[in-house]
Amino acid sequence: MSKTSKRAITILIIATFMLSMMPILPAYAVAVDYLYEKDAAVDKHSGVKGDIVRVLGSGVTSGAVVNVNWDYVTEAGLMNTTEADPAGTFEVWFTVPEAVAGPHYIWVKDLGTGNTIMFATAFQVLRLVTLSPSSGLPGDDVDVSGYGFAAEEKVEIVVEDWTVPPTETVGTGDGTETVF
Repeated sequence: MSKTSKRAITILIIATFMLSMMPILPAYAVAVDYLYEKDAAVDKHSGVKGDIVRVLGSGVTSGAVVNVNWDYVTEAGLMNTTEADPAGTFEVWFTVPEAVAGPHYIWVKDLGTGNTIMFATAFQVLRLVTLSPSSGLPGDDVDVSGYGFAAEEKVEIVVEDWTVPPTETVGTGDGTETVF
């Protein structure tokens, strides 16, 4: 065996040993830092239909399209799309959809590699009830809208400080009348 061959084998062994000592970080890893509400600029892991949420992430392919999905990595679950910057980081906004109260999962897909990761903390959808108008006079119509409730879920509406408008007058037999 020649001196050059021995040197090449030695270099190959040393290079293999050195490479085995280096940590290898997967290029497909996606780290979603946190969610937060646009207006309040605070960490946001729960909300109601219509809230605006921001997802920050890193570790995706530089310049690749990044999809953010709700619950399922399908076209129906697609909430928004953005492009990663040269450092492989991204920022994308989406509006919380109408959904049943409870945990929902946010998925990030790097279209450059096709790899997908789920945000570690589930987003908690909260129930929301709105009244229109929020106040009124006896006899006014009030529309009640509710979001976050499951199909066929029974909902009880309690009205406080409610005065029932007079609808019927009944004689009590003692000369007085009671209005109902």
